[in-house]
Amino acid sequence: MSEKNINKICRMFWGLIGCLSFMQISVWLQKEDLTVLSEMSDWVAAYVFLYFFIFSIIDSGVDSMASFHQTHNQQNLSKSFLGGFIKNKINFSKGYKLMFNVGFLFMLFFRVKNEFFK
Repeated sequence: MSEKNINKICRMFWGLIGCLSFMQISVWLQKEDLTVLSEMSDWVAAYVFLYFFIFSIIDSGVDSMASFHQTHNQQNLSKSFLGGFIKNKINFSKGYKLMFNVGFLFMLFFRVKNEFFK
């Protein structure tokens, strides 16, 4: 295993731990009738999971696709899409992450909107 893969696995592990920790804090806050803080803790837990766990999976997937084609598909690396993907795999990864971030912000926006404009 390379150091890069170990780093991704550690990020996934800490993302899971962080998410579960914020969820536990949310349960404690719910018991104390602090519902606003409890919901904020839920949203933080969701973003911690997204940031550490899901983004690590995205990075691993993009790296795996690129290394597969570099190893087993040498004859097609000169084609425009595949060659562009290999050269810009970091940008593809950032694009996927941007879509997840925008989706999260939309969900948060509509949740806040529904809370204030009942």
